[in-house]
Amino acid sequence: MCVGSLLKDTMEKYGRRARDWEREASLGFGCLLVHLNLYLHNKSKKIGMFSPLLIKVILVVTLLINSVLGFFVYKNNPKSATNIIFTYLSLVTSLWLIVEYLAVFPQVSLIFARLALFFSLPQSSLFFLLAHTLPNEKLQLQKSKLLLLLFLNLFLMLLVVSPYTFKAIIQVGDRLDVAPGIGMLIFLIFVSLLFLFTIYILIKKIHTSQDIQTRRSLVLVLTGMIMMIGLLIFTLVIPVILFQNSYAVRFTPIYTLFFLIPTSIAIIKYQLFNIKILATRVLVGMILLVVFIKLLLSKTSTEWLFNGAIFAIVVFLGILLFRSLRYELEAERAIQEKLKIEALEKQKDEFFAYVGRQFRSLLSGFQEFVHDIAGGVYCQPTKELSNALETVSRDQERMATLLETHLAMTGGDQSAIHCEYEEQNINDCISHVVEELTPTARMKGLHIAWRRNDALPNVFCDYEKIRQVVWNMLDNAIRCTDVGIVRVIAKKDKDRLLVTVADLGIGFTIHDEKKFFEKFSRGGNIERRQSPGMGLGLYISRLFVEAHGGTVFAHSAGPAKGSEFGFWIPFRNADV
Repeated sequence: MCVGSLLKDTMEKYGRRARDWEREASLGFGCLLVHLNLYLHNKSKKIGMFSPLLIKVILVVTLLINSVLGFFVYKNNPKSATNIIFTYLSLVTSLWLIVEYLAVFPQVSLIFARLALFFSLPQSSLFFLLAHTLPNEKLQLQKSKLLLLLFLNLFLMLLVVSPYTFKAIIQVGDRLDVAPGIGMLIFLIFVSLLFLFTIYILIKKIHTSQDIQTRRSLVLVLTGMIMMIGLLIFTLVIPVILFQNSYAVRFTPIYTLFFLIPTSIAIIKYQLFNIKILATRVLVGMILLVVFIKLLLSKTSTEWLFNGAIFAIVVFLGILLFRSLRYELEAERAIQEKLKIEALEKQKDEFFAYVGRQFRSLLSGFQEFVHDIAGGVYCQPTKELSNALETVSRDQERMATLLETHLAMTGGDQSAIHCEYEEQNINDCISHVVEELTPTARMKGLHIAWRRNDALPNVFCDYEKIRQVVWNMLDNAIRCTDVGIVRVIAKKDKDRLLVTVADLGIGFTIHDEKKFFEKFSRGGNIERRQSPGMGLGLYISRLFVEAHGGTVFAHSAGPAKGSEFGFWIPFRNADV
């Protein structure tokens, strides 16, 4: 429902009450304008409190800020249409501020008053183009509409420099001012429509944008624009048209900063974080300069003390602001880095999940082939071949278990690890692993010291998963040891089974000790050895042990002093 029809329905519903409310609102708004005019009129009589030097300082500092913002935005991405439009807007705004100043200082000038409107037209159009393009790198407005906008600008720019907009300079009380003509109405309608379309486009983009960062940038731009337009309308446009009072013209440089600073931050916020600090420093510096000049111009000791106190407070608050902003930017950087890492982690998981599914299909076919050979489909296997096929079959089962675990992890559901609990002899489990890895150890000149502990009771566990844990730890010890013995021990520790794998290898630091069982994490010493591996073995071992209600651990006396990896699991998990 449009605003007009909604207002009409409301008026019909409430009748006299709505009409009374309308009269009171109109009267209240009229009183507000009268009070605004009286305030500006009184201030204009006290113009001496704003020295020409102070007004020039405000203008120069604002122009400097505009130049710095335009330069940084353009340098951030010179090929982006958004950045180029903002740079042009910054340039045109600076020209408009200079002409606006010359229109009233040292006295009212008809030529410069017309030129102020002349430059405000391309400024308004650039506002519209910026809202329409942001945050894209290419111009979004159709060529036909762009040409129409250009034609209207040229026509109105010729109109505003004619006598139809500002007719003459007139005497208003004890001061001079300009008298608006019919062209001023056309100018205001065009500029108002452009600003309304600009705000509408920004609001629409905020509602339709799916990206949180883009939405925040657009909200920042919209807020700055509404603040600037509101200040210009209520302190400049309305007083000039209704009361021929141009007192607030001297504040227009400050008004523009309400838009330009947030917009520049929004454009390059996520590419150049230091722009926030830069803009804040410039703004605080401008305030300090103004306060310092007032301090120098103080006429009495009381006024000097007062201005000095204000200067000290601004310095103190500025320091606090810089520190707060720096902490905010550091936190923002950390969040951005975390989001990037999470995105890369997700891509990596998706890739490994795809590879895992393909490998599982190949492994299933290979398992069927081995099963057929062992079953005598092709020929009757010998005893030696049957033993070899049994070893291959165990390895296939181990790989299948590892693949299922891997696919569960990459799917984001670690609780999907399924355990099949049965009573198992842990000595047999460890002996099979030692048997498999002994050839690898002998190739490096190592000896695996393992002695069965027949006093151990049977363990209620998933045989393949516990076997995989022992295999991972023993394989790790062999790869990280060059000489000596790798010792495997299984014993009873109260009501738990304790299995340890100790070596005389490269060892590790306390810092590495905390990372070994994390996903894709490896020790610093292992990285320096360029040992093959992805940092998943011990992580998977931790998941398997924790699924049995146990814990894993790793200890070392330091680099080159060997290490010990192990785990505890209950002989019978109470949760099963």
